[in-house]
Amino acid sequence: MNENDKENEQSPIYNVLPYLKPIVNEEAAGELVYELSGVDDIVELPWGDEFLITFLYDAEDTDYFRYVQHSDLPELSLTPKELLAISLDNLYDRTESHELQLQELDDAAYNMLLLDGNFEASLLLLDDLWEGTLNDYAPSGYAMAFPARDVLMFCDVQSEEGIAQMREVVERIRVNGDHLLSNAIWTRQAGKWVHLER
Repeated sequence: MNENDKENEQSPIYNVLPYLKPIVNEEAAGELVYELSGVDDIVELPWGDEFLITFLYDAEDTDYFRYVQHSDLPELSLTPKELLAISLDNLYDRTESHELQLQELDDAAYNMLLLDGNFEASLLLLDDLWEGTLNDYAPSGYAMAFPARDVLMFCDVQSEEGIAQMREVVERIRVNGDHLLSNAIWTRQAGKWVHLER
């Protein structure tokens, strides 16, 4: 193993995790728009028509997450798609190290997934979770809500009560929450998440 390989193996970017962001027109939202050079741009991959997958890692010299930028990739010899594969493997690992929990609430007709307060919504990207592990909890298919990065709720798609309760939670979070993602209820069709049209 040469010195570059050793350096790359130790890079904190190899602990990257996928992070969902809504596609937002900042000018329409009344926010300032900052132009970055191409290498300074954060790495983004499209996820459907409304979201981007970005990538966060724990920076060793700080107490917060950093976005992976395009300038980070050449030194690691990674493409964005390879970065995505690594991040998904890391997220699977995080479900074990941070003890992913299914919370069944006594007074609710829906369930919640709890992870770490940052990457709950990112769990939508783990196909094995939805196509195997959680199938028994939604035998007719999923109705799903992810109003913010740390809130992931679901119920059986035939549960009108569960869907109505989730809509109430989404509305409360939309008014008072932060790191907001989606006001919609979603369902899974052919391995993809789409809006539930009802």
